[in-house]
Amino acid sequence: TYNKSHLEIIYKHNIERKNFNSAIPYLLNETQQLDKNVNLSYSTFEELENKRQNYLKSKNKNDYMQKHLVEFVVSLSFDKVKEYLENNQDIDKGFIEYAKDLKTKYGLETLNLDIHKDEFFEENGEKKFNYNVHILAYNYNFNKNLAFASNLRKSDYRNLQTLAQNSFQKVGLDFKRGVSKFVTKKEH
Repeated sequence: TYNKSHLEIIYKHNIERKNFNSAIPYLLNETQQLDKNVNLSYSTFEELENKRQNYLKSKNKNDYMQKHLVEFVVSLSFDKVKEYLENNQDIDKGFIEYAKDLKTKYGLETLNLDIHKDEFFEENGEKKFNYNVHILAYNYNFNKNLAFASNLRKSDYRNLQTLAQNSFQKVGLDFKRGVSKFVTKKEH
């Protein structure tokens, strides 16, 4: 979660591909990229913040929100990306469906959905694609008039991963969420 003051930093990373105005070291050059990145805009921060502020005023409530933004990052394994691409499957449909399902299940309004096809990591001297999405959402459920992230329980984090899996499966992609840390005993 982030304060609204981080909005410009997030946009610079997700759209302009900068980390605090510096080059990102794990970007592929243009000839190596899988495809062009996809940047989809849905709602604006200003319109959603105005909507929430108007609700607070109408109920004569004070504004205590400190974290205005929540960002979801879904990254697919290199093997799964390779399989999808070899079968000419549109991976982006899974990411877009996940943003829709976040709104349906949690009332989250997406600001931007940024699909990165220009990242890599190195394993045993080999460059491997890091195909991922950043879904930036407004941290508020207008149906419940509550901040989203501050009301999450531990089980909700697992449910969010399962929702991603189900979103991909709805559009014909056999993506499976990672193994629970209760099984792997990993910290993160």
